[in-house]
Amino acid sequence: MPEDGSCDQHAESVFRDNAKSVVKDMMSYARIQAVAQYMKEFEGRRLAKKREGSSIYLTEDQYLKVIILSTYSI
Repeated sequence: MPEDGSCDQHAESVFRDNAKSVVKDMMSYARIQAVAQYMKEFEGRRLAKKREGSSIYLTEDQYLKVIILSTYSI
């Protein structure tokens, strides 16, 4: 292994890039789950496909309703 630290720099770069990708995917999935839960609980319908949820955006008040519902349904 090179002693100039190039492997460490590369490993850190790869980790950072992968971490960004994982967090981005996680946030997207969480948003789709919130949309699905909101539609089920407040509109009485289900998403036909999970992909449908990626094109629907909730308002801040709608997100808060989902959070409150989740908090009190535990």
